[in-house]
Amino acid sequence: MALQQGHTAEEQWLKFDKEAANLDQSIVAILRQMEKLTLEASRYTDKHENEFMLVNTGLGLCAFVIGLYLTFYILQIFRQRIGRIQAEIKNVHQSIEQGEPIASPVFHEPQHRDELTELEHDLKMMVQRLSVEISNRQEIEQQLMALATRDKLTGAYNRHKWDEQLSMELSLAERGSVFSIALLDVDFFKKVNDQFGHHAGDKVLQSLTEHISRRLRKTDSLFRLGGEEFVILLPQQKAEAACQLAEMLRQHIACLDEPDLPKFTVSFGVTQYQPQDDEDSILKRADHALYQAKDMGRNRVQLG
Repeated sequence: MALQQGHTAEEQWLKFDKEAANLDQSIVAILRQMEKLTLEASRYTDKHENEFMLVNTGLGLCAFVIGLYLTFYILQIFRQRIGRIQAEIKNVHQSIEQGEPIASPVFHEPQHRDELTELEHDLKMMVQRLSVEISNRQEIEQQLMALATRDKLTGAYNRHKWDEQLSMELSLAERGSVFSIALLDVDFFKKVNDQFGHHAGDKVLQSLTEHISRRLRKTDSLFRLGGEEFVILLPQQKAEAACQLAEMLRQHIACLDEPDLPKFTVSFGVTQYQPQDDEDSILKRADHALYQAKDMGRNRVQLG
């Protein structure tokens, strides 16, 4: 009985030893497996760290490029806006130097408000006001010039302008140029005033000026010397051509048939520049030719 129990106890110890050995082997296998997993985890971590580093580097480069692009874009916008401001200032400067009107700036409603936008807007407002002021000044200067050089009733050039232009043509003629003048007045103009009134006489002078001015060259000029007496200055025109022009004008005036306007005729005295002529001599010669046309029956052209 005792022997059988001892044998049973020994078997149990062997069984325990065997199970312990199996357990040790399992532990070793588990440890090896854990070590293998640790190595794989380490390699995986290293691999992904490298990938993350590449991704971070790429993102950093993209951010750098985007930053450069945004910086360049902002600088271009600032350069364009500053360029527009400089262009407006240059425009004002050139206009003031050359005495030309300033082009009125074009306004666009800004999408964003900032210091440069406000500055550009204020500058355009200033340029616009300056443009209006310069235009008004030029208009006033033109009106003053017209008052100083134009006859108020007819719109023809006045005696002051005649003296100025004749003096210039005489200076050119002394250097080899040529010109002619055609002195004219309305035949029996006093009778027109007495019969139809001074208002009708004024309308006759206005009609005469209008019809003659339409038929002159751009280089020719019509002047009112006083009363019903006018003179046409014909640069680069010899006496023969001046007489042809005067005859054409005479015929045209004689054939006028305007309502509420009495019929009238004109007489011409034509002369060409001659050496040693001055303001008085050439006008006296034309005046003498005009009196000859009057003495010969009026409504005619006489060459002096």
